[in-house]
Amino acid sequence: MPDALTESILFGHEKGSFTGASSDKRGLFEAANGGTIFLDEIGEMPLTAQVKLLRALQEKEIVRVGATRHIKVDVRVIAETTNSATQKSGDDRENETGSERWLGSGRSPARNDKERTCE
Repeated sequence: MPDALTESILFGHEKGSFTGASSDKRGLFEAANGGTIFLDEIGEMPLTAQVKLLRALQEKEIVRVGATRHIKVDVRVIAETTNSATQKSGDDRENETGSERWLGSGRSPARNDKERTCE
């Protein structure tokens, strides 16, 4: 999935920000403001989108694709991946403040487990 599409889905976009953007659109972060977002296979997300996701979590604000205005959000993110962060980096990865760690659950993707998904 292209980076711009990933960012548009997560953070929304402004009318005219790219071909086919015929109106303003809220992203998942705005839609889930005050709630929770579950992101499956976050390790497969483009690295540029992961950086923007981390910034959104740290700053508690987002910027829609094609916009300059910052939007305050209060969202809890639950994320899962089958890729081990320690395999990629060689050790535990910490954010800049050192307060969070990436923990692998060793579980299969939620989409493969009917007990963990709603239909």
